[in-house]
Amino acid sequence: MAVSTFQQTDSATQPLTAWAADLDGNVMVLTRLGDMFAPHQQATPNMTAALDPGHVFNGTALTEVAAQTTGTITAPVSNPRIDRLVINQFSGTISVVTGTEASSPTPPTIPTGSLPVAQILLQTSTTTITNNMITDERDFSLLGGGITNVTAGTGLTGGGASGSVTISLSVPVSVAYGGTGATSAGPTAANNIGALASANNLSDLSDAPTARTNLGLGSAATKNASGSGPTVASISGAVAVGHLAIFADTAGTLQDGGIPLIALSGTYINSSGNVSPGLYYVDTTSGPITLTVSSTLAGGYTFVDAGNYWGVNNLTINGNGNSIGNIPSNLAGTFLANVSDYQFSMVAEATYWRLV
Repeated sequence: MAVSTFQQTDSATQPLTAWAADLDGNVMVLTRLGDMFAPHQQATPNMTAALDPGHVFNGTALTEVAAQTTGTITAPVSNPRIDRLVINQFSGTISVVTGTEASSPTPPTIPTGSLPVAQILLQTSTTTITNNMITDERDFSLLGGGITNVTAGTGLTGGGASGSVTISLSVPVSVAYGGTGATSAGPTAANNIGALASANNLSDLSDAPTARTNLGLGSAATKNASGSGPTVASISGAVAVGHLAIFADTAGTLQDGGIPLIALSGTYINSSGNVSPGLYYVDTTSGPITLTVSSTLAGGYTFVDAGNYWGVNNLTINGNGNSIGNIPSNLAGTFLANVSDYQFSMVAEATYWRLV
């Protein structure tokens, strides 16, 4: 559209030709805004209304909207009715909001996100919509933008469609949205989020045995330090560092045995295999064991019943081609240890392993 320069006209002082030229120019200046989405009857009136072109700016993009026509509007049946023409706030698209029939009708509410364009007063006898039935009510102050409604989201309260609105956090904040579901700290709040309350001193654990297992605590964690029955051993009297401890009674009380404990180094073994000279603590709790010694007669061996179980599951020593015995006239290729709580040693002689 061409532009012109606005001139204030004055029909009383301006020559007619100048006044008319300025008036035409001024109309040209005002047309883009004054004619924007202007409502009116059709060139050949019918039961639709026409809307002149307009434009929408959303803050970043300007959109030109072509002329539009409403859908067919039906006449009321029993009483007059006021319908409303509105456009979408963001697209400028026209729509009709149908009113309610009444002897004294009122216009329908403007929907959220829409802007008013015109009211149309319809009679039961209306067959065409003409300009004298249309009331212009265009207000484009929010066209293309603006906040039309503030709705409180999940976990929030407040909001509104006009004026100043407030959004507040719902109290108490539910567990689903990061809260405790309680108005104050305490057992209720802790229980809601699966936590422990300090005031309960761990009494709110749902499965104490499993908790002890997870912490690596054995059965001693639930036993008393003294008394009858299954208890944790207590200490009776003075004890000396390095002395062997012995049980003083069947309740599990320990006392100083008075015997210095000599540190022993050796190898714990609980399965069959080959062994080199040395000290072995052999545990046959899981089943009989056969140990094969070196084929070379050198050094010595000591075997200790580590599980106190050789009387049930025997220990067999295989000489690996060399005989075993206590004297040269009493030798065999193997030696059977079948007494519990027992230990023995073997030392290399010139031609056999001698038991000692």
